[in-house]
Amino acid sequence: MFASRVTSTVQVEDPDGFVSVVVRKLSALALEKAAETRQLTVIGFSSKMGSEMIKSFRDAADEKKTEEKPAELTANEKRKARYTSYDRQTVLNKGIVSWTAAEKLCPESIEDLDEQAAQQLCEAILDLSLPAIDPAAEETKSKNV
Repeated sequence: MFASRVTSTVQVEDPDGFVSVVVRKLSALALEKAAETRQLTVIGFSSKMGSEMIKSFRDAADEKKTEEKPAELTANEKRKARYTSYDRQTVLNKGIVSWTAAEKLCPESIEDLDEQAAQQLCEAILDLSLPAIDPAAEETKSKNV
């Protein structure tokens, strides 16, 4: 019931060895905030692109729809795709509880994470926070349709 009670320890590779990072499950409110922040980022990016560029993307997508039926995503592809629905920095700021690194845990040190560590931790937090995508359940569901 209380998301903050659910934690997990993730081992992140560091030049000096490994750092243990304790992450927590995000609350519904924190997930909503991360999704909203991501949506606003996408909207901002889209508005900077201009209407002609967006129209060309839509036209290309419409052409592709008529040409072929999109392939069904595997469970792993679905899991990876949903990572892009949430703002990574928000997930990291809300989900990292502690670490064994010498650097003090604060927003600035979280912003200093390299790409690999940031992505690994973000995925671990979202995997802990979101319902599992069960390949067996997906298979059963598609057979019953």
